[in-house]
Formats: sequence, C-alpha cells, structure tokens
Amino acid sequence: MSRLGTGIAIAALTVFLGTPAQADWLRGHKLKAQCELDASRSEWSFCDGYVFGVAESLKLGGAICAPDDLEPSALSAIVVEYLREHEDVLTQVAFALTGRALKHAYPCPVATP
Repeated sequence: MSRLGTGIAIAALTVFLGTPAQADWLRGHKLKAQCELDASRSEWSFCDGYVFGVAESLKLGGAICAPDDLEPSALSAIVVEYLREHEDVLTQVAFALTGRALKHAYPCPVATP
C-alpha cells in the first residue's frame, strides 16, 4: 500500500473510531416541539409522517384499532394533546409516547372467550 493509501486509511479510521456509538433516540420533548412548529403547515410535515409511521406499524401489529381513513394531521393532534397532558414523561422515547397516545385513543376491543 502506498503512503497516500495508508494515510487515507488512517484518516478514515480516525474519523469513524473517534465517534462514540450511541442510540440518539427522538425524545418526547423534541417531538412535541417539532409537532407544535409543524402545526401551521397545510401539507404533510415531519410530525405527521413520524406519527403516521408509528400508527401504521402499531395497526399492523394489532396494537391499535384506528380507522383507516384518518388523516395524518388528526393523528398528530392526538399525540400532541397527549404530550401536553403528560409533560412529566417527555424525556422518554417518542415512539413509546406516540404509541401510548394512540393506544389510549384507539384501543382494540378485548376478545371474550
């Protein structure tokens, strides 16, 4: 390997090894702030897309029973209301908080034996 190639390899390793690995999950306080910022938009926003994605995954898994014709902005409004009412948990992962809000709003019927 040439000196240039060795130098490039060392530089690349330094960049990648010098960065600590961590899971930087989206937290409730950041989702709430983004959703409140996005509320004035008339088109799909980050908030709508995030909440809609969580809702779809929960529906596919049978965790919520939301109607299929819900607008993403309606789902976002439910989540924002939940986050405003539960400010004490905003340091938790946004996916979990979104799931709780949607499960509360759209619970599935309990199966009877």
